[in-house]
Amino acid sequence: MNVQGRHQLTSQTPGAMAVETVDLRDLVNFARQFDRNRSINPTFK
Repeated sequence: MNVQGRHQLTSQTPGAMAVETVDLRDLVNFARQFDRNRSINPTFK
C-alpha cells in the first residue's frame, strides 16, 4: 500500500494511526539536534 493509500485508510478508521518508516541516521541526527527546553517552551531563550 502506498503512503497516500495508508493515510486515506487511517483517516477513515476511527482511532487508527499511520506509522511511517524512518531512517536510523535521520532519527539519530534529529536526536542530536533536539533541544528539550525549546520543545516545551518555544519562547525559551
